[in-house]
Amino acid sequence: MSGEPDGVEVRLDLTHHCIETAARQAHRAAVAAALEREEPDPALEARLALLRELLEQQDFRALRASRPELCGGHRVEVIVYRSGAVVSWRLRQLSW
Repeated sequence: MSGEPDGVEVRLDLTHHCIETAARQAHRAAVAAALEREEPDPALEARLALLRELLEQQDFRALRASRPELCGGHRVEVIVYRSGAVVSWRLRQLSW
């Protein structure tokens, strides 16, 4: 199934923050939500794993240098997903 998304997605709004800050905030929020739950949530755990891998694997400085819209302050969102064993992402323009 390589190349096809596995269904788990995380959306990061870059209107106010760069991709790295948005990913860290989303990870922090997901950890807090997981700690509040009495029982495991497989979907939440999958989101946490995806965000953790994104944070560990990406060279955010290089991403921001190559794509100015990833620096924040743009009406875009990054959709993070797993494609086979690889964490991938794509941009989507947000409407005002």
